[in-house]
Amino acid sequence: RLSVELSGEISEDRFNEVMQNLLYVSRSISRKTLYEKSEKHLYRDNPMQALLDSGDVVRAAEGMFSFQGSFLKLLKACQAYALGIAEKYNAVEQDHPVLWPIDLYKKINYFSEFPQQVIMGVAVENSFEARDDFANNYEKEKTYQSVSTKEHFSHATYGLQCAVCDICYYNMRGGRDHQNTVYTTCNKVFRNESSATGSLDRLTTFTVRDVMFVGDRDFVLLYRQKMLDEAEELLRRLDLECKIETADDPFFTNDSVVKNLFQSASELKHELLVKLNHSDSFMAVGSVNLHLDFFGQAFDIQAPDSTPVYSGCFGIGFERLAYALCCQYGIDTQKWPVQVKETLKLE
Repeated sequence: RLSVELSGEISEDRFNEVMQNLLYVSRSISRKTLYEKSEKHLYRDNPMQALLDSGDVVRAAEGMFSFQGSFLKLLKACQAYALGIAEKYNAVEQDHPVLWPIDLYKKINYFSEFPQQVIMGVAVENSFEARDDFANNYEKEKTYQSVSTKEHFSHATYGLQCAVCDICYYNMRGGRDHQNTVYTTCNKVFRNESSATGSLDRLTTFTVRDVMFVGDRDFVLLYRQKMLDEAEELLRRLDLECKIETADDPFFTNDSVVKNLFQSASELKHELLVKLNHSDSFMAVGSVNLHLDFFGQAFDIQAPDSTPVYSGCFGIGFERLAYALCCQYGIDTQKWPVQVKETLKLE
């Protein structure tokens, strides 16, 4: 309980602002570390320049990279490991479009919660005049670095997905008698963000595999724990300096203060954090999330007892995981520890 005594006049808006700042700063007090390994590795350089110099990583644009050679091989090895986790639990493999319909965003209040992450998809208006005018304005002889959407374009009816698991639940909308099931999918994620250092730590588009578990409360809680165990096993086998700790998660309420407090107390999100040796900071390479019945309610999905289903997921971001490995071991995978190479089946 927090008691506050006010001295002098203060507006309600100012009081709320101060309280939100205090609560934001104090949120770390309740963070709980589930797993921690303080293994020290000698490699201390930022591997980004070496990756660029090798040609295995090519900057296509701000926040966007292409991959080939050894780094692409490493990405695929990480992806294969994650798929192995899904197969261990007989997960139903799914393939989804990278676009979300507007209705999906609306039902989970995404536009209100995370406008800073949204990237919409818009098409040129379905008329000869609009297409002809657009084609003339943007022919290659013209000078332009961006395209204005103030004219020529229709209203957006879809956007680029900001997570890979949400459309799995959306496709179950209106479902009844949903049985306990594990699903998995791997796809691209798109967010309106990029790295402040031009590295792979934050990308506009990146690759994620999620293992999703949907069903009754006991089933979802059980599989949440199974996925936490899998996350710890992954980090242990990769011998990384890392930790798994609770964090805030973006699903439940438009009130950011209530959301942060509620989710920290409930431990609904656990992040896999790996040390970036060159900066002495940690980067999240994945997370295990418990959604409670949020998606069950949002999409009207019912369990056999007619209550909203619970759900959760374990997601791994492969560009980040591969980059984190390079930050601790360097870019030459042949020089990596035998255990790490065996875990990822690297030759």
